[in-house]
Amino acid sequence: MFRFGSFTFEPASGELRGDDGAIIPLEPQPVRVLAALLTRPGSLVTREELRASVWPEGTHVEFDQGLNYCIRQVRAALGDNARQPVFIETVARRGYRFLPQVSGLPSRRRRRAALAAAVAAAAPLAFWIAERLEGPSGRAHHDAVVGVLKTIHDLIF
Repeated sequence: MFRFGSFTFEPASGELRGDDGAIIPLEPQPVRVLAALLTRPGSLVTREELRASVWPEGTHVEFDQGLNYCIRQVRAALGDNARQPVFIETVARRGYRFLPQVSGLPSRRRRRAALAAAVAAAAPLAFWIAERLEGPSGRAHHDAVVGVLKTIHDLIF
């Protein structure tokens, strides 16, 4: 759940709610644009990053029109104005920036714990695969897995 201004947004359900708790309707693509912006408040989210998060690889769409439509829909839902933005700033020809502070983002500690859990879950499988490889390359793969896991450990901790 993200909180910003007088709004809450639940990315799993795609529900945007105003301060009165009423759901503000948004189509699926504008929901994905809003979710992408909310995960990086204050940072530029490029048009290419938005393309990747909204339209799957191989989707044929008039991208500029589609993205502009999505941004207009999100702005309308938030009561925002492109000329005097409170929520979404346009960075000409590059992308968009979500302006207000957002609460509800996963903390660095929770992200670190989730990443550590994912590595711990994947490590046995990686070793199992490396051990199944025959010959000298099997040992090399085993050593590579160890090296990668050590690097990930160092990055996390």
